[in-house]
Amino acid sequence: MKRNPGAWGLVLGAAVAAVAMLLTWIEVTNSAGASEQYRAIETVTGKSLFGLAILTVLSGVGVIASQAGGRFVWAFLGLVGGGVLLAASVWAIADPAGFTTFAVASEAVTKLTSGSAVQQSGEAVQAAFADGTLTASAQLGAVVGLVGASLATLGALLSFRRPVASTDS
Repeated sequence: MKRNPGAWGLVLGAAVAAVAMLLTWIEVTNSAGASEQYRAIETVTGKSLFGLAILTVLSGVGVIASQAGGRFVWAFLGLVGGGVLLAASVWAIADPAGFTTFAVASEAVTKLTSGSAVQQSGEAVQAAFADGTLTASAQLGAVVGLVGASLATLGALLSFRRPVASTDS
């Protein structure tokens, strides 16, 4: 742990981000007041982010296990993964309606829906948000994801520096 704390931050942060995918990220409410909460893992977008979080954890393990030049490759992969997770979390918090619209369109694509149906699906949700029929708000999962992704990104950045020589006897 003393030799490369950045790598441990990368592993821990990405693990926290992965756990965040199991929590509620978005709550959508209609004009009648009925609401539904969505865990990230329930959507294709969330499953993709979960997979990326696991790969980011593995890149942190790669940083811990590697010597010399290999560390930079693993740290770079961790930085990319942490950065994407960070961007997704910020997007979900800053623009929950836009994030939800993207998730709906992504879901339609994966169901092999025709191109026009995907566009109509995304446009219908976007129009409902625009006219106030639907509202969306970020939930705890997005905030936990932000914290985990921030730690992973910081850990990846710190992993680029040379590890401290071990003084254990």
